[in-house]
Amino acid sequence: MLEIWNSITAHLSILNIPPAQIILILAILLVAIVLRGLFLQIIIKRLEAWTSSTNTNLDDELVALLKQPLGWLILLVGVWVIELIIAGNLTPEVNKAITGL
Repeated sequence: MLEIWNSITAHLSILNIPPAQIILILAILLVAIVLRGLFLQIIIKRLEAWTSSTNTNLDDELVALLKQPLGWLILLVGVWVIELIIAGNLTPEVNKAITGL
């Protein structure tokens, strides 16, 4: 069974990235998406409930303004971790372009 797996994975790669790393990349991306959803559902909802009990609307507006950027920040950290994983398989020019972004 191990020989079959090795023969399949020996010829299978995308952009010279081995299949094990591709699976790891997909898993990290999935975890980042799930963490973003959990963060928005649990933490932000509790903050919204907590700030709605105050007399001013400023804190309610601040939580509403921070909701989307914090979600994007979680996804950006996931993409950054993915870039760290695949950096060894990419050319220096591509790594420099990714770092520039």
